[in-house]
Amino acid sequence: MAAAAVLPPQEPAPLSKGQRLVNTFFAPSKTFTFQNPVATNPGYFIDRAAHPVLGSLLTSFDIFTIWTLALTAIGITCISKVKRGTAFAVVFGWFGVVVLIGVGLAAAF
Repeated sequence: MAAAAVLPPQEPAPLSKGQRLVNTFFAPSKTFTFQNPVATNPGYFIDRAAHPVLGSLLTSFDIFTIWTLALTAIGITCISKVKRGTAFAVVFGWFGVVVLIGVGLAAAF
């Protein structure tokens, strides 16, 4: 049961689909991408073709992702006997590792 709590978080599906639907109709066609449909992170404002590494790094700091990570850490503290600081360190530490891997892959390809 505890292993399920540390899986990487996903965006809430209805919110994500709703955002994409609204943005499909109202966003300028030149700036819309399905990988980053809404300006909820600083990577939205970066040209990913010109700066792929910076875009990959900044896209990771999405408001919904950070909120989900915080809720995951709080959930781990509630279901286990781990201190809150330890849970936040583990959750955000693994998030940092995943972000660095993603940035490394963006730099390599």
